[in-house]
Amino acid sequence: MAKVLKKCDCRNQACCVHRWTVRYREPGGRGARQREKSFPTKREAEDFGIKAKNDKREGVYIDHQLGRVSLRKWAEEWLEQHPVNESTRRTATTRASSLTT
Repeated sequence: MAKVLKKCDCRNQACCVHRWTVRYREPGGRGARQREKSFPTKREAEDFGIKAKNDKREGVYIDHQLGRVSLRKWAEEWLEQHPVNESTRRTATTRASSLTT
């Protein structure tokens, strides 16, 4: 379950300029990694928490760390794992090598 909170010591919470934080766990239960994300409004934080919970339940949760793999590295790994014709492999390798790292 996601938890929405404000991490500040402001006396007047209604006028506080600090952002709302949602804490949630990745799939895997209590042993899974806990993450945080901040939003300008409580509503946005609650909506994100609900979405994260539903994504885990439906099995469609996407780890945002996976997006840090470069396209070049992904293409090279993909080529290693899939059988393709030699001409296709040469073309793909040439194109992958032209990608930025």
